[in-house]
Amino acid sequence: SRKVGIHALEVYTPRHACSATELEKAHGTPGKYSVGLLMCEFCGPDWDEDPVSFALTAVARLMWRNGLRHADIGMIQVGTESLLDRSKSIKSNLMALFEEHGVTDIQGTDQYNACYGGTAALLNCLNWVESAAWDGRWALAVATDIADAPAQYRFMVGAACTVTLVGRPR
Repeated sequence: SRKVGIHALEVYTPRHACSATELEKAHGTPGKYSVGLLMCEFCGPDWDEDPVSFALTAVARLMWRNGLRHADIGMIQVGTESLLDRSKSIKSNLMALFEEHGVTDIQGTDQYNACYGGTAALLNCLNWVESAAWDGRWALAVATDIADAPAQYRFMVGAACTVTLVGRPR
């Protein structure tokens, strides 16, 4: 066993949120969200928020709160179903945080997949740290999304980002 695991977690939620019970009242579905889905709040983005801004904020906060240097990161895997456009990955956008510090050798990709994208990103980070290819640096698994759904599934719509710091004990 190489004792690979999660060392830190950062969560970003948009500025706007409403109570799940208030949303149930508005939709005429008492208990569906608060009891059935264990939801407390429902978050939605403002006009100036998107999955990239969520991820940039969450990654910067995780790095600052954990005293990480930009050179300490060796992999960034992103899971999402909300690309801004299909010409540039979110991981490419995140590299702006590192390039300004002279760090350009970070492996990673985007996993563009509904619900499973974030899980795939985390598993890819765990696998990299366990592999012979691991170079001793930390991995970041970023799950960022603004989910959308048809009208009958509006309770499944929401927005947030998590960043998971993956590595071995120091």
